[in-house]
Amino acid sequence: MKSDGLSIVIVGASGNLARKKIFPALFALYSQGLLPENTNIFGFARREISEEEFHDQISQHITCRYKPDATDCANSIRKFLGLCRYVQGQY
Repeated sequence: MKSDGLSIVIVGASGNLARKKIFPALFALYSQGLLPENTNIFGFARREISEEEFHDQISQHITCRYKPDATDCANSIRKFLGLCRYVQGQY
């Protein structure tokens, strides 16, 4: 099956809703293979943080419900975070 690209933009990406609900839900879809291979996730918010800080904030709330093996889990999280970019700006 041919898969077109998918880009997801999350406005308010540094907020609690995004960190605690949206990114974990996207990771669950990713870990089950339900997102296309060429998916990009862009987090947009006013807060000035580095992409590394952004990834740290996301990873604190991600759990591997669908890949219980610790090695697979760590690799899945690392790959998922590679899809996520942070853009700082004003609304």
